[in-house]
Amino acid sequence: MEIAIDVGGTFTDLVLRRGADDIRAYKSATTPGRIIDGVFDGLEQIAADLGVSRRKLISGLSRFAFGTTAATNAILEGKAARTGLLVT
Repeated sequence: MEIAIDVGGTFTDLVLRRGADDIRAYKSATTPGRIIDGVFDGLEQIAADLGVSRRKLISGLSRFAFGTTAATNAILEGKAARTGLLVT
């Protein structure tokens, strides 16, 4: 069983794959400043859908992929802190 997660600026998208023919998509709200909340909410949705606890869901995973566009969105929207990089 595998789960892939993409945290965006508005929604957190989750995909569960339990085999070639069993792929399910889930969505939860992303909380600005606490993006992990959307991840946990989405994992709770999946666990409830499967009738297991979140802990049992996670322990049964063979693969967990996580990505986010939060940093990219912050840069594109001009909300990132001014940053400099010096390399020698």
